Parts: sequence; C-alpha cells; structure tokens
Amino acid sequence: VLVVTGACVPFLFNLRAEADLIRLLPENDPAIKTLEIVDTEFGGSEQVAVVIETDDIFAPQTLHALDSLVRRIEKLAGVNKVEGLTTLQDVKGVGDDIVISRIIDSIPGDPGRMQQLREQVLADTRYRGVLVDSTGSTTLLLVRLVPDGKKEKVVGEIEKLAASLSLKGRVSITGSVALTKYIRDWMVADLILLLPLVVLVLVGVLLVGFRSWRGLLPLFSVLISLVWTMGLVGMLGQPVTIVLIVLPPVLVSVGSAYGIHVVGRWEQEFNKGRAGRSEAVRLTVKKTGLPVLLAMATTAVGFGANLVMRVPSIRWFGFFSAVGVFFAFVLSVTLIPAVLHLISRGPGAKNKHGLIRGWAKPAGRFWNWWAKAVSRWRWLILGVVSALAVAAAVFIPRVHPETDFVQYFKSNSSPARASRVISEQFGGQLQFEILVEGDIQDPKLLARIETFEQELKQVRYVTHTFSLVDVLRSTNKAFNNGKQEFDRIPGTREEIAQYLLLLSFSGSEFLADYVTSDYQLARITARFNKQESREIGLAFRRISELIDEHFSQDTKVTLGGMPMATYSLHQDIQTSQLAALVLALAAVFLLVSLVFRSVKLGAVALVPVGLAVVLNFGIMGLLGIQVDMVTAMLGAIAVGIGIDYSCHFIARWREEQDNGGTRLTQLARTLESVGPPILTNAVSVGLGFAVLAFSSLVIIQKFGILITEMTVLAGLGALVVLPALLSARRRKRRNQ
Repeated sequence: VLVVTGACVPFLFNLRAEADLIRLLPENDPAIKTLEIVDTEFGGSEQVAVVIETDDIFAPQTLHALDSLVRRIEKLAGVNKVEGLTTLQDVKGVGDDIVISRIIDSIPGDPGRMQQLREQVLADTRYRGVLVDSTGSTTLLLVRLVPDGKKEKVVGEIEKLAASLSLKGRVSITGSVALTKYIRDWMVADLILLLPLVVLVLVGVLLVGFRSWRGLLPLFSVLISLVWTMGLVGMLGQPVTIVLIVLPPVLVSVGSAYGIHVVGRWEQEFNKGRAGRSEAVRLTVKKTGLPVLLAMATTAVGFGANLVMRVPSIRWFGFFSAVGVFFAFVLSVTLIPAVLHLISRGPGAKNKHGLIRGWAKPAGRFWNWWAKAVSRWRWLILGVVSALAVAAAVFIPRVHPETDFVQYFKSNSSPARASRVISEQFGGQLQFEILVEGDIQDPKLLARIETFEQELKQVRYVTHTFSLVDVLRSTNKAFNNGKQEFDRIPGTREEIAQYLLLLSFSGSEFLADYVTSDYQLARITARFNKQESREIGLAFRRISELIDEHFSQDTKVTLGGMPMATYSLHQDIQTSQLAALVLALAAVFLLVSLVFRSVKLGAVALVPVGLAVVLNFGIMGLLGIQVDMVTAMLGAIAVGIGIDYSCHFIARWREEQDNGGTRLTQLARTLESVGPPILTNAVSVGLGFAVLAFSSLVIIQKFGILITEMTVLAGLGALVVLPALLSARRRKRRNQ
C-alpha cells in the first residue's frame, strides 16, 4: 500500500482544472469545427465582455477613463481587437476615395459638441443597443482574444485593469472565456474547501457511530484510494473538469461504506468473546466479503454506466469513479483487516463502546419493534410508497436538460449580473456564426445573403445581425454623399470589387471580420438573447430552414457558434442520460440476481433505489429543477450508491434464514445486524454530499442537495420498503 501510494503522489502534481465548454464536447462536433474556422479565418471567435455602468457615459471624464482602459487592454498580449464606444468606426467618402475613421477622433471638451456626439451615437442603430444602451448610462467593451492564446490569463489581466478604472459605478466581466475562468477558479477553491469539510463530517459521523478510533479506519482507507484514483487521473493526463471535480467528495463518501461494514462486522465477531484476533478477522472477511464485493461491483456498474454518455467528461467520470470504488473495496478487505489484526489485543479486550456493544440492549429492542411494525403494516407501507411513486412519476416529464452556463453562478455574482445587463440592454451575449462559401463578389450571392439576413432578424430572440452586406451598403451610401437611395448593395460585380479594394487599402480591419482576403468565405453573425437550451434549439431549426430556403445546393453554408456548442451539449445529455440510467438498472439487476441466484431477489433489491430515483426526478419536475451537465449523472450514481444498502440487507437476511427461527425473529436479527451500519453509512454519505451545498457554483450545490436526498431515500427504502417486501414475500410463500 505504501509503495503504490508513494508512486501515485507525484502524478497528483499533474492535475489541472479545465472548465472550457469547447473541451467538454467531442473533437469532431460540428459546432467546434465552425468555431475553429472563425478562429483561423476571422481572427478569433471568443471574446470578453466588459460591462461599465455609470451615471453618464458621455461625461468627458468617463470617456477619457474609458479610452484609457481600451488603450491599455489593446496592449495586452493575447488581445486581438477591442470594440467600444471610443473605437467606433464609420465609412466616409472623400472624392474618389474611402476613408474609415473613428467617430470619436478626440473627446469633445465643450458641452455642445459632447451633446452632438451623444445624439449621433444614440440615434444610430449600429451602436445603440449594441455598444451603448439607449439611456447613455451603460456601455459595453467587446475584447476579442487571439486564438490558442493564454485566454484565462488575459481575462485576469483585463480584470485588474477594469478594477483600476477611476469611475463611479460598477464594472463587471462576462463572456464565454470569462465564465470559464470563473468556473475554474471557483472549482479549485471548492475542492480546497469542500474536501476537508467532507472529511471532517465523516470523522464526526464515524466517531459517533462507532464510539471508537477504529471507526476512522474506513476514512483512512478511502483517502488512500482517493490518492490512487487522482494519481491515475494525473497519470493519464486528464483535466479535472466541472464534472470530475465532484469525484473526490463522491469517492470519499461512497468508498467509506465498505470499510464501515467491515469494521462493524469485526466488532460483532470480536465482542462475542469467542474469537481471537486472527479468527475475528477471518470471520469478518468471510461473512462480509461477498456482500461488500457485491456492493462494490454494483456501485462500479452504476458509476460505469456513465461511460455510455456522449459527453467525454462524463465518460471519464464514469471510468475514474468505477476504478476508485474498486480501489476502496480492495483496501477495505485487505488494509483494514490487517490493521485490525495488528492492533487488537485479544478476545478479552472487548469494545464496550462500539457500534453494537455500547447500544446493544436499546438497539435490540428498537430493531425488534421495528421488525414487528414493518411486518404488521407491510401492505400499508407498500401502498403508500406506490402512491408516492405514481404521484412523482407525473412530474418527471417536466424535467429537461439545460446547459445554460450562466445558471451555474449565484444570481448575485458579478458574471451573472453582467450577463443580465447584456441580455436586457445589449441583445444578449451568445452569437450564432453562419459561414457562406462561394464567389462573395457575385451580386446574386450577396443579394441572397441580404435577403437571408433580413429574415434572420425575424427569428425569435435574434437581436442584431452583421455581415459584409452591411459594410457594402454603408460604403455605397458614404461614397455617394450619404444619399439614402444608395443604402443598398452595389448593382454590379465591378462596383463591388472596387469598394472591396478601396476598403482593403484603407488600413482598417473593417473587412477582416466579415470576409476572407480571397473573397471566397463570408461570415454572418447573429446576436442571440436567450441562454436556455430549448430556445437555442428552436432558433437553430428555424435558421437551418432559412439556409435551405435562400441558398442553393452549390453554396455551402455552415451554422455554428457558441449557442450551437451549448445546444450540442444539451443534445448529448438528452440522448444518453436515459440510456445510462437504464443500463445501470439492468446491469445491477443481472449482477444481484446472479450473486443471489434469484431473479426475484434481484428485482426486490432494485425497488428501494428505483423508488429513490423516481421520487427524486419527480421532485425535480415539481420544483422546476432541470438536468445540467453534473446532475445528468444523478440516476446512474444513485443506482450505484443505493443498491449497496439492499445488497447488505438481503445478504444478512439470507444468513439469518440459515440460523433458523421464526420469520419475525429472522427479520429482527437482520435489522439489528445491518441496520446500524446502513444508518451510519447513509448518514455519512448523505452528510458528505450535503457539504457540496456550500459550493460557490450553483451546479455543484444542486448536485449535492439532490444526491443527498437520493441517498437518504435509498437508505430509508432499504430499512422500510425492503423489509416490508421480504415480509410479504415470505408470508405469501408460507401461505402457499
């Protein structure tokens, strides 16, 4: 154990946090391919949004501070371009030439010129609601980053510059890259805070449950298994994603269960006074080996069912969690018995304060009463439980996947606030990317792009669209002295080519955002004002229909962008979540049936955990809680955790059947033997997961609360529903 642990420790230093949405999708996803093209051909697809709220953006001191901030950001390595109020450009015709210049060449000093500038900007729909709000009190800086640069480092530098801004008001940062940085930083902070909290909670529960330092052995062994597992993560070079970040608390909470049952059984055997050290250990391993092995196997199968998920990070969680519980099992049946053998002093040294001995008489009376109550009221219990399951099932169809990254943050956090401001005043922060391949100088193709763009603006929640057509129209108008009738695409190929040539000679990057230098690829952007996956899906289908309507088959048009990336993640979760849950249930059923050599017992073992799953998703539907990237694993994880209780109960129940006695006596002895370990296990696991409610991220909070609920429900089901089922089954067989 020491050698393996020592070998794993160096790989822990290879661990790195990763929260980039793009990295969560398969590499061949169409949305990623489109963003890669935008990065290569148009200078980058990712940008940071800096929201500045103050009394008056057009106050001279505000514009000076804003201009200073823009110039400092532009100098940062990793920044490609900054769009803001002080960088706004306009096209002007000067004789036979075209000049592109900033609207604000110099910040006006007198009130009259400043008022004129204010009216000019707020009257122009190219700027109002795009970079400045309609009241002139809030502005937006869009910082485009260099592809493949150190993006999170750049975001940190932008944060520092924004914080140093000498303005009265609020400055906040958002955008996909900024959200990624916040998530990664808070993931690391959560791991540093929550893992020790989970350990402290388990220490308290185990000391109270066992009333002996031996109760800490399960925690000791599971921490070693955690080192092995995370060492394997580092060895394979896998990043710690927002999904994998929950692995340490999950493994510590779940993996301790095996050691709890081993130590609990050892105390039972040792306290009988008939076995010495070696015999007590032998009997412990003999009697608990099979149920603990079965518990590990079913848990690993439940966790491993996530391997069918289409999201790579969830698949890796399934793999590492299954390996982790195997490590925890191996240490529970080897390391813990070895330590118990070394430190116990002989049959005379009974543990008078152990899990069983200290509370033997009152516990025996309680479990005897419990067995009588469950046996007497079994049909009422089963009826009530069935009614609850049916009622919960009604609300399950309301549960849908949701991949809105903004919802990962608390509503009062800076990124959440910035996202709300952009949504309410600037038309949203998501942006569809439409790429058109062909002869872009062809007037007919440009006319189709123009018609398409006009209908694109009518798509629900599409607020602003931009393309080469807008550039050519404004250029044509400016070249003809601002006459309104020339606000159109030039009619001939020669005119289009002339304007494009003049624009390329202007020294501005005006064209680079919308067309490649060979004029074979054009870019259309559409700002979208909804984060919800359902609305993105509806927009995606409508935009796809418009593409089919307006472009012939010989013109290749590609739809992508960050909304498509989030929608791809939504689809991956939606199509594979149910498959993972069904696979977990089927595999666990087959495994339990095979071990106990009874299909009926396999089905009975699934009832408590199946009930917990149905009730949980019913509660989610009732409260409007949607499935996200982490809670998508809930079903399979709950099956893996909850089945443990059933396995231990059924294994001990069959053992007590061999010991003879009445049905009620057998049930009471079963409850007295495995009831305390199951309770201790359920409480320790539940409280361990409950610690996740203190996370900085809402997505982790929800996972912690929901998995705690399912763990408690599965534990109660094993101690209430399972005895009722076995009692009813036994009574029916006796009557027959």
